[in-house]
Amino acid sequence: MSTYNEEAYENALIELFQNMGWEHVYGPDVDRDCHSPLYDSVLENSIRRLNPKAAPVAID
Repeated sequence: MSTYNEEAYENALIELFQNMGWEHVYGPDVDRDCHSPLYDSVLENSIRRLNPKAAPVAID
């Protein structure tokens, strides 16, 4: 009988998301301001990529 525990579940989800194109990053290796739940630079770049005609003032 195999044990399906939290680690097995987590690893299955990591593999699933990687197969969908997501990048897995180990939490402590992420350099982020603990007061903000967002990655501001990633968010801004994504908004610009998804809305290329948006005025810079609207993005800021």
